[in-house]
Amino acid sequence: MLSERKRLIRRAEKAALLGSIACLALTAGVHAGVASARVVELLLVPSILVAFAVLGLALLLFSEYAQVLHGRPLHPSDEEGLSIIEMRQMVRWCPKPVKLALPLAAAILIFTFVTIGGVEWSSNEPFTEREAKGFPLFISVLMLFALPILSSAAKMPGSFFSHFSAEDSISIK
Repeated sequence: MLSERKRLIRRAEKAALLGSIACLALTAGVHAGVASARVVELLLVPSILVAFAVLGLALLLFSEYAQVLHGRPLHPSDEEGLSIIEMRQMVRWCPKPVKLALPLAAAILIFTFVTIGGVEWSSNEPFTEREAKGFPLFISVLMLFALPILSSAAKMPGSFFSHFSAEDSISIK
């Protein structure tokens, strides 16, 4: 089970935390005139790769958790998914400050859409300051969404299977 691979999960947790901080700092640097759009453009592909790696791992952990709870893999056509209580139970080992990553990610996402809007990148056109501010913000949101799942799985003793099963009832603690 993936949730037993603590070293990998801890590394992904650190990558998500440091990556989101770096992306936010990069945006602040562009806004302050300290970093250029060219620097952001050079860091864009590695940042996206890190974000997709940590988000992908978090989604795999989420899928493992759902499979353990329901006794079978969930399919997109299933009408019944995870309840709010089950989702909250999944991140119960996550430190409280890290749980703030989700509302922070939502706030950054809303702020970015309101102030910058959508951004797109084409190698045929020069990378603008607007894109240099927007892309790191969107990438940080991806990493912040993954952070509580990774943090909880890293701090949880054992695996999801050792803590939950299809027969267990979920209770809020």
